[in-house]
Amino acid sequence: MIGIACVTAVSGDPRGLTSQILTTLPFWSALLMPMRLLLGGATAGEVALSLVVLAGSTLVVAAAAAKIYRVGVLMYGKRPSPKELLRWLRY
Repeated sequence: MIGIACVTAVSGDPRGLTSQILTTLPFWSALLMPMRLLLGGATAGEVALSLVVLAGSTLVVAAAAAKIYRVGVLMYGKRPSPKELLRWLRY
């Protein structure tokens, strides 16, 4: 439902402020920026910014997942709660 609303917002006004914000959010940029670029609403700088934000957020999530995995492997067999996952991130 949220995805349909985002696609509709970008396709309706590819040069608008809502489209600019949605195409820089890491979760939606990979889907919405190519569409916005094809509709003629994105500049090269906006595409580059979107790629940098997407790459940076991917690195942060991968680092967090690696930390959780490293601690989780050492505590094999224990089912983690969200509170424990946050604690593992601090190790």
